[in-house]
Amino acid sequence: MQGCEPEQIFDMLEGIIESSLAYCGFYKSPARLRELARDLAVLAGLDDEHAMAVGRATAVCDLGMMGMPHELLSRDGPLRATEREVLQQHTIVGQDLLAGVDHPSFQIAATVAATHHERMDGGGYPNGIPGEDICIEARITAVVSIYVALTQPRPFRTMRSHAEAIELLRSLAGTHLDATLVELLLQNEERFHLQG
Repeated sequence: MQGCEPEQIFDMLEGIIESSLAYCGFYKSPARLRELARDLAVLAGLDDEHAMAVGRATAVCDLGMMGMPHELLSRDGPLRATEREVLQQHTIVGQDLLAGVDHPSFQIAATVAATHHERMDGGGYPNGIPGEDICIEARITAVVSIYVALTQPRPFRTMRSHAEAIELLRSLAGTHLDATLVELLLQNEERFHLQG
């Protein structure tokens, strides 16, 4: 990939993620994730360049899923505890893949890949990092990823309505998700063109 600009590499990775996860029944829109994360980052006070990096990182946060067993990704029922542990490794796989590119945006993306499943109450994975010890980029990614995941179909559940997704975000604020970021998203629903 010598001679490629970072944006070109991110675009390529987004396409790979979208088509690969769609094959497994996950309808994920990296472009939608990128847009929502970038806008939430701006509202959270990050400058435009940093916000764009957060958007790119959010769009590729699940890159590590490419290394997970297809049969687990496409399962239409609940996973056993050992299978969940295997899928949780996508955070480390994604971090390792993204950290190999020597560019600041990819270093942010590697950190986000590793930490976007951490929770404000410290009950997340892979490291149980609590509260504001979780980088702002990963906290933004978590809010946006959960909203987008809820409002898109999955092999193991039907997609939720906008109202149901908003209610769940509210219930997760402060425990799983950064309450300030959830509130910023909800106060700016029209700006984000959230599904109504």
